[in-house]
Amino acid sequence: MSDNELFTHQDGTTERLKLRLRQHRPLGWAELETHGTVAGLLGQLGAERLPRRYPIYFSASVRDALNDVLSQLARRSTYFDRAWILLNARTTNAAPAAGFVALLSLAQLCQLPPDMGSATLVLDNDRIIETIGADGALPGGTLEYQGAEYVGDAAFLGPREGELVLVATPSTPYFDRIRTRHSYYCVLNPMHRTRVTTDYVSLRNLFLQQDYPNVHAAIPLRTLFDSRVPAERIVLDSTTLFAIGLPQGEPVGLANCDGTANRIRNILFGSRHTIARVGRTAVIDIEKPVIRLPEEMLDLLGVASGNQVIVEAVSVQSGRSKVARASLRALPWRDRSPLLIARSQTGVPDNQQLVGDEDFPQISLDLATRERLGIVPGSAVYVRPAVSSLLAREFSSVSFILIAAVFSAAALQSAALAIVSASIYVLLAMFVAGVRLR
Repeated sequence: MSDNELFTHQDGTTERLKLRLRQHRPLGWAELETHGTVAGLLGQLGAERLPRRYPIYFSASVRDALNDVLSQLARRSTYFDRAWILLNARTTNAAPAAGFVALLSLAQLCQLPPDMGSATLVLDNDRIIETIGADGALPGGTLEYQGAEYVGDAAFLGPREGELVLVATPSTPYFDRIRTRHSYYCVLNPMHRTRVTTDYVSLRNLFLQQDYPNVHAAIPLRTLFDSRVPAERIVLDSTTLFAIGLPQGEPVGLANCDGTANRIRNILFGSRHTIARVGRTAVIDIEKPVIRLPEEMLDLLGVASGNQVIVEAVSVQSGRSKVARASLRALPWRDRSPLLIARSQTGVPDNQQLVGDEDFPQISLDLATRERLGIVPGSAVYVRPAVSSLLAREFSSVSFILIAAVFSAAALQSAALAIVSASIYVLLAMFVAGVRLR
């Protein structure tokens, strides 16, 4: 039996790295013989992400020929990808497979040796995989659309009481349903309506909380329903999965999450938000109701320094999840000391190594706020503008005009005109705030 291997091609040289697949863990978390993970190295190389690769079954006799072809393609142009993965496999009867599984990107599916077509195999991490023929590769054949199924998954996933285990599937085919709401929503099959009895659900990374028990790998979501979604799947966009440190196509835990959604606010002002990673705060901000944000996040939210923002997170109390919120004054990051950066990263998993992509911007919350929200450093939270703060800004921006209009109407002894002027101004301010939030 050959080794599980990752091949990379850089500067005209092909390098071979051995992999250690972790049993009952995502393929992207396979560890390199040097350091890091498969997902992390693919991200650093700019190679295709692992979930978007195709599993192709080859005979053991063409292993060297396949490597030669892929090396030549990589030398010819970076378009052909600079990495490929070769994995051992066995049959579902535990007998060694006649060949190996290659995880290849769409650009690499040309000029390849003959493959062995479709087969159901089991990899060394106990993931069941359906290989495809290179000639018939379609988007539905990638790892993320196949979805991860593991041998004996009920024994190791360990869902909590009342938690539903579903496999994540990409949101692209359901864009007509989600539209611009993206990472604030998930889409489920209608058969789960009876299980979802709250405005929000809690989404949890089952793997990460086993590896890092002190990490809070959960995020709140609103729900939509669509009969096109298979009963065993949940539609999630990549942003949501990055937030909890999970590659697309893996199982997640879903549970009811107490909390009331403000539907009127969403209708009037939309769902503008961003996701951020929580870090510790500087001494100057301790025990103060403030949040430090990168300036690009302030721009994205459409708020200015000093405006109020709302931070939302999943808090678990007495074994039940709820949406916790805190209204805080947003201030931009200044220079952060190396000590603060180091303290914010201690004990926190490297999300770039987990999903192979850059992580979210980090925000600063003090211990009192983190405990109120039920989160820890490394947790993902939603940050959205506080509508009241934006309305106050709109009112103040033309307050002198309003005062002048009211006094002019009063001078003309027309109470009706004063009321109409004030009403028009209020409606105009709400309209402008709503446009800015969408």
